[in-house]
Amino acid sequence: MLVRATRALLLLLTLSACAGVTPVPPVLPADALPGMQSEVKAVDANALADDALDPGRLGRLLDEARFLSGRERTFTGPGERFSLAVTRVLVFESSDGAASYVGWLRDHPVDLLGTARALEPLELPGAPFLLVHTPGGCCPKDVPIYVSAWRRGRTVLFLRASGRRADPASVHELAADLDLMVKADGGA
Repeated sequence: MLVRATRALLLLLTLSACAGVTPVPPVLPADALPGMQSEVKAVDANALADDALDPGRLGRLLDEARFLSGRERTFTGPGERFSLAVTRVLVFESSDGAASYVGWLRDHPVDLLGTARALEPLELPGAPFLLVHTPGGCCPKDVPIYVSAWRRGRTVLFLRASGRRADPASVHELAADLDLMVKADGGA
């Protein structure tokens, strides 16, 4: 009887421990952009909400979408094409939650870039989009900034890249690398 009770208790503890496990999203390797320095950090809902002009509203959306976890690798230059690139992999409880967040990103370009225009979406799954902020000419240090996001199931992939030589082709190449890495990882 004691052996059965001990086994039952161990099974219960194992199941409860597994239920609370937060997924750890993959990140691009440090050498994905040769010559650039990189740093990896966890991304929580507060950090994502800070991307918005109204962090409270985006925070509520992330809560309703059931954001679970995220990680990002930031590359800093100078690189061949980019001077800065931020790649994020974010995991939601469901694909509907992931779709909700990608929809918010697509519908709020001002929050992400200020003045921006939509470009032809990248050839990726999960309703991708591509936005660009182009230099206005008043500041010689202003560079093109690109933002893209898409999803694979319950995983959102996000890319923000900028640099004097950044262009849609180089953004697509980096996005394809990010997508392939997540696909190979099982799409979280």
